[in-house]
Amino acid sequence: PTEEWGTIGFYLNYLSFGQNEQYNAQGKKIKDFQSYEFVLSLCYGLQLRENFSLGLNLKYAHSALAPGIDDDDPSSGVGQTFAVDASILRRNLFIKNLSLGFTMMNMGPAVYYIQQENKDPIPFTLRLGLAYTILQTPVHNLLIALDLDREIVYKEEYKDPSPFYKAIFQGLNDERWKHELKEVIVHFGIEYWYVYFIAFRMGVMIDEIGVRKELSLGLGLRYGNWNVDWSYIHSPNKSIARDGQWRLSLTFTQ
Repeated sequence: PTEEWGTIGFYLNYLSFGQNEQYNAQGKKIKDFQSYEFVLSLCYGLQLRENFSLGLNLKYAHSALAPGIDDDDPSSGVGQTFAVDASILRRNLFIKNLSLGFTMMNMGPAVYYIQQENKDPIPFTLRLGLAYTILQTPVHNLLIALDLDREIVYKEEYKDPSPFYKAIFQGLNDERWKHELKEVIVHFGIEYWYVYFIAFRMGVMIDEIGVRKELSLGLGLRYGNWNVDWSYIHSPNKSIARDGQWRLSLTFTQ
């Protein structure tokens, strides 16, 4: 945080896919390679008014799915791009303790791995969120939140993907409105704090088009400037994507 110019931050997300193998058309193994991705971001937030804030992320993405897969081109199999996120937050909307947030994520150029003619769009996403604090006392704090996500990409066969500012119109008008609504991913969650020391969380995620339903449970501990948060994801349909995942984070705030 700064006194006059808002808050500046950064983050690094790294994801390893482990070791993979390359085979030729005859099924003979050629070599092994490590697959990974990372995103490096510079963040900025500014409170313009007492109840109104905005935020920006500048991101560089490096996706090495099959690095060096083409021996004649050492850079093959690696995609690189950049993107911008922009968001607004309105607190005490209409009533006290009701907040509204809106974010546009991944506004940036398409990415390619081997041939520049075969580009893929990055997942431009719109997100709308509501949060309401039902109870707020020195001992108890209870909050409910609702998020709606919609990923929008548009690519016609044998053509480059549409940039995000065109895809937002093309991708929202290529199906009937009932189908467009089904593509919205719904998140709903509840968070309870006891004396701002321990938190209990529960959430559900419904993705009708992706045929995913998830239940998440979480715990949080706060001691001074330190926060420890743990969460677990359960999918009733045993989705192989995230069922059984648990996540642990440690946060220090100044």
